[in-house]
Amino acid sequence: MLYEAMKRTNFERKFSASLYVFNVITECLKLMHEKSPYDAQEEVLRIASKLGINISVGLAYQSSVSEIGVDNKLKDIDDDVSVYLGAAPIVECLERHTPDVLITSRVADASLFLGPMVFELGWNWDDLQLLAQGSLAGHLLECGCQLTGGYYMHPGDDLLQARMNLLELSLPFVEVAFDGTVCVAKAEGTGGVLDSSTCAEQLLYEIRDPSSYITPDLIVNFQDVTFQPLSDSKVLCCGAKPSAESLPKKLLLLRSKDCGWKGWGEISYGGYESVERAKAAEFLIRAWMEELYPGLSTNVTSYIIGLDSLKAMCINNALSKHCEDIRLRMDGLFEKEEHAIQCTKEFTALYTNGPAGGGGIRSLFPHSLNHFDVIKSFYSHFSYPTPYNCGFWLVQGSHYYRIVMLGEWFS
Repeated sequence: MLYEAMKRTNFERKFSASLYVFNVITECLKLMHEKSPYDAQEEVLRIASKLGINISVGLAYQSSVSEIGVDNKLKDIDDDVSVYLGAAPIVECLERHTPDVLITSRVADASLFLGPMVFELGWNWDDLQLLAQGSLAGHLLECGCQLTGGYYMHPGDDLLQARMNLLELSLPFVEVAFDGTVCVAKAEGTGGVLDSSTCAEQLLYEIRDPSSYITPDLIVNFQDVTFQPLSDSKVLCCGAKPSAESLPKKLLLLRSKDCGWKGWGEISYGGYESVERAKAAEFLIRAWMEELYPGLSTNVTSYIIGLDSLKAMCINNALSKHCEDIRLRMDGLFEKEEHAIQCTKEFTALYTNGPAGGGGIRSLFPHSLNHFDVIKSFYSHFSYPTPYNCGFWLVQGSHYYRIVMLGEWFS
């Protein structure tokens, strides 16, 4: 991923002074190699050197988080936590160092685009109307080709034409003026679709309340947004404005949570009464689990891929009789590793002890499940512990610069 992005950076820098903001590269590298933000920075520099590119690499990241304890005193959070930062750290780093590449920790998607807009156009943080339009542009771009026809093939469409449109999708881009005029566009002559419908689909994606779309930078009201096609490759976007409560009081914090051990298995059945045989296999797995560990079968969730895995409709017996190619999947989540191991072992026994005609057994050897859990629900989960530290680094050659900021972005 990094290598391909850097090759593209080298190509496009010949034609523009584009800023490339790499979101969550640090998290990606940590998953692979447990690397720090500085290691991510060094990795980008190493790849750039290999490609013969001379660049500077900035780093805007969450370095520490503090919260107020029961004694009303600040204390650092030692757990694995992640905070959704806004555009401010990006702008700060750009103003001080103007790096070619900027790596961030977790940043809200729209803020990745808003940061370069604020920096390049000289917007003020108190001009909320401009920030609202900028956040609209960022939100429309954040899912890439979903704006230009990706995820837009519907039943009833001309299937051949729809396939060709998807084959030749173009990444969208945005033209933003100093006065907040926003036009989203794609390269002329490319495939895909860019019109009011694709824009509206993306606008409503993951925003919950259109009158109060909460970002770390401001709360935006999208209720009056309109889209005016200017051509088959450009759409004018108007009407975003700050919500009545324009600034978020808190920000979203995710905390790592130990969820136990996971084990799962799958097996396929085809032909006559395949669904009934899959249900028999499910019964056996649960019964075998109960013999060794009474009560643990309730930790297992079952569904039949090809019948009811999406839970999109009520399944009746008549429909199940027409299914002749299905796959049983069972997922278990357990407190102890040995329980998860046993769950996966039971699937292997189906080959010789289960219903006839089963095949393609696949099971996952259990692993510790650890994920980020939202601390509180929606509005209340913006109980962001402040103040926090955010570090900014720029590296070019052997020269290192650092700024550390402490405090709230919004008071």
